Amino acid sequence: MNTISQLGKKAILILSEEGGIAFLKRFEMFFVRQIHRLLKKRQKIVVETKQQEEWPIEKPLVSVIIPCYNYGKFIKGAIESVLAQTFQRFEIIVINDGSTQELTKDVLRNLCYEKTTIIHQVNQGLSQTRNNGAFMATGKYICYLDADDLIEPTYLEKTLSLLESDESLGSCYSWVQCFGDADSVWETEDFDPFFLKQYTASSSHSVIRKTAWEKVRELNGSGFLTKYDGYLEDWVFWIDMVQYGYRGQVIPEPLIRYRVHKNSLGATHKSGFDNMLKTLHEDRKQFFYDRSYTRDLAKKLNRRIYVTNNRANLFSPSEVSAVVDR
Repeated sequence: MNTISQLGKKAILILSEEGGIAFLKRFEMFFVRQIHRLLKKRQKIVVETKQQEEWPIEKPLVSVIIPCYNYGKFIKGAIESVLAQTFQRFEIIVINDGSTQELTKDVLRNLCYEKTTIIHQVNQGLSQTRNNGAFMATGKYICYLDADDLIEPTYLEKTLSLLESDESLGSCYSWVQCFGDADSVWETEDFDPFFLKQYTASSSHSVIRKTAWEKVRELNGSGFLTKYDGYLEDWVFWIDMVQYGYRGQVIPEPLIRYRVHKNSLGATHKSGFDNMLKTLHEDRKQFFYDRSYTRDLAKKLNRRIYVTNNRANLFSPSEVSAVVDR
């Protein structure tokens, strides 16, 4: 979390670079957010419990989907970060999205890792490639990982432990450690309509309940929407997940490592971003402008469905065999 010293440095930076008016606007928003957080803590949580069906032991519990377009230089690192997980009941699906770079094509042709399937397709863009991966996935959960990024060894273990414990969760994720040509931590937050109106709450590297992905697809006809590719595809996906009543919960430690490239542009700096943001507001007008609608959504997110046998699926096949043999 930010210390008083860090907040002071940020305030000085805003004053020097953006001026007093920008500083006052930022301070006002900071104050409003803190009040919202305090009020949220006082809201009533509705709890129910249930026993879940055990996931078939022969199936992976989570499918890690890695889209790759001309990132042959990094893909092995991404795969190996998954193989190094403390939780091992997974499959890896690497999708070559029509790469044109000879290095990448050669690397992908020769990849040979356990638990890993390589799929080649004509170029369809990031959103559709993610959707294609979800269709292929056999896991109860799906986890998206960009080909140039990494996850820390306990990422799957910690996210799946939360997801298996509460069926109101549609997604679980962590803070994001930026590396490469930047060094900072993005402190992502739990899904909250109040904050989702202002910015995306999470990166795409989340572990998602596949039934939640399917409900989003029913709602918007696609899953990840290709019209927002390169701009807001993650943001609109989380909005639609919340509209269906699923929560997203953050693990407050940086278990995702996001590679920043010197010449890459964030969505907010790309040409056409303002028009795309306007399109998002028009497409999700009720979410952004109907306060009674978002208040009702917030109440839905106060529901918890705690699972009594929440450890049933968190064993690998070898661990189950060892218990049976005893």
